[in-house]
Amino acid sequence: MDEDGLPLMGSGIDLTKVPAIQQKRTVAFLNQFVVHTVQFLNRFSTVCEETGSCCIIEAGVQWHDHSSGQPQLPRLK
Repeated sequence: MDEDGLPLMGSGIDLTKVPAIQQKRTVAFLNQFVVHTVQFLNRFSTVCEETGSCCIIEAGVQWHDHSSGQPQLPRLK
């Protein structure tokens, strides 16, 4: 056992009796994981972009000079 009390794989296990990993199932699992992760990240980035734009508009910040990266100062009326 390690310091957390979890059993370690030791020499008492006969690795010749452990069944092989099914390659097709592993590839299918990894493919599904990647597809779902990409879909989640795409949705997440879309929501962040949409809500970020709304927050900037609601805060009254307008970006006129995109090259400077700084908002223009509010003008007095």
